Amino acid sequence: MRCVFFLCAFLGIARHDCLADGDPLVGAPVAGTPAAGAPAAKADATQVGPSVITVYDETIAAKVNGIEADRLVIATDPLRKIPLDEIAVVDFAQVPDLTAEWIGQVNHDTVQVGGAAGGNGIQDVLIRLGGLVGGKELKQVVVLTRGGKGRGIWRLDTARTPNWKLALERSGATAEMYIEPINQDCFDRQIEITVTYQDGASAKTSIKATTHTDHQLKLGAAANVAPAAAPAGPPGVIVYGRDKSVLRGELVSLDDETISLKTVWAGELKLALTDVRGFVSPTVGTAADRQKFDTRLADPLADDAALVLGREKEVSQVAGVAHGVAEGKLRFTFEGEERSINVARLVGVIYAKRPRQTGDAKPYQIAHLVSGDLLAGVWRDMNDERLEFETSSGKVNLPRAVVARVAFRNGKVTYLSDLDPVGVEETPYFGRLMSYRRDQSLNGGPLKLKGKTYAKGLAVHSRSLLTYALDGEYESFKATVGFDESSQGRGRVACRLLADGRELFAEPDLAAAAEPRAIDVSLQGVKQLTLEVDYGADEDTLDRVLWADGRLFRGGN
Repeated sequence: MRCVFFLCAFLGIARHDCLADGDPLVGAPVAGTPAAGAPAAKADATQVGPSVITVYDETIAAKVNGIEADRLVIATDPLRKIPLDEIAVVDFAQVPDLTAEWIGQVNHDTVQVGGAAGGNGIQDVLIRLGGLVGGKELKQVVVLTRGGKGRGIWRLDTARTPNWKLALERSGATAEMYIEPINQDCFDRQIEITVTYQDGASAKTSIKATTHTDHQLKLGAAANVAPAAAPAGPPGVIVYGRDKSVLRGELVSLDDETISLKTVWAGELKLALTDVRGFVSPTVGTAADRQKFDTRLADPLADDAALVLGREKEVSQVAGVAHGVAEGKLRFTFEGEERSINVARLVGVIYAKRPRQTGDAKPYQIAHLVSGDLLAGVWRDMNDERLEFETSSGKVNLPRAVVARVAFRNGKVTYLSDLDPVGVEETPYFGRLMSYRRDQSLNGGPLKLKGKTYAKGLAVHSRSLLTYALDGEYESFKATVGFDESSQGRGRVACRLLADGRELFAEPDLAAAAEPRAIDVSLQGVKQLTLEVDYGADEDTLDRVLWADGRLFRGGN
């Protein structure tokens, strides 16, 4: 029997966002992909070189030499020195290497035998991908295994092939890839993975299956095959910092004050819990459970919250005080009593809401790493080998080769999506809530308006009101408002922009088929800014609206 796996893209609701179904999948790969064994498309040999983009939208095609007296030294002829608060992005033009990590069977069920979508009650096999090119949509993913009896092929798009489907949950440069185990143990087989993007560029990597697989292992059952390698190490987690950091690695330790994380690019990092919003275990629970975590992370409670997978595989939220982890269990005080939560059942922890701090508005930078991680701090120095960042947890030296780009925040420009709203009102039309997202669409993909992709912005669904505290710090606001491409030309809403309750912009009937609207308004002395999207003439049908590239400008712009 062929060893075959499948990968179906993790997508949002495809049709009427509350009631109907049946529309084509948003962002699904096109049909007619090459047959199994056909050569992959060659990558475009032309690569964009290093560049610097200013807050005035000037692009300077040159590399950065260093930092001198709060100015960026750019290797133009002659040299240019630009104040750091006037820089938007430094692109190092590092092309990430595609990586893969074999996780093995996990208590997750998204795929099944054959080309049908959905699970079948058998635990999936998880392979974690890294090094995906940010901003590029995937056209095809092909997985080939060799060894044992024959070979197996798994695909993202299985059109006109006998191969099995795969399930892909992508987050920027990383993705969780779920596959159905075959009726042979895949231990020690070589797994080859080819990723092809919509522009025809491709990347390849390979790994070896380091644990046994069992095609009869039911969802919720304990594995009846032992790992072939050494016992499993620390659990993998994703840590979300209050400073916008997103760090992936192994959970080395957790106590009442700190969390230690082992990363692939800087060894072990120790973070103060006062600087952490929460952490999630990507191998526990389903995609829907992860959405619950994301929703709570965006709107934390006054207490800590733990999302726990129950015996019936439903996720419960408990509020209290999270303590440390010891012997595979999280100590958690709930209703005055300390309980133990098995880490294997822990979807994630969201720490208590923290008041806005004065230092939150200070300038800082975010290093976007080729691994998909984000490290926030102040960029202090650099040389040909390393970049030095001062973070809330101490100094971090980043190898230059792992840094794809550095984004500047809170200089003369602040992106609205980098701020936490002080008020969130979301009212679903028929009871199904689609919470707002930052810097990604409601279905987790890139922000797109009429064919143009935006790196920054807010995605919302009617009815939505997001309120931000500006405290009179800004002079103007610019953005583009319109419908995400996943609305498929449908949807109508009423949009308003309010400054301290005063209307600055209004579009009472914004239609998906219309051109996006540009916004450029004064914010002199404004304390609070509110973005409102209300139901339109078609109730809430595909009301997926983007506030794209929303930027707050300080004086001098």
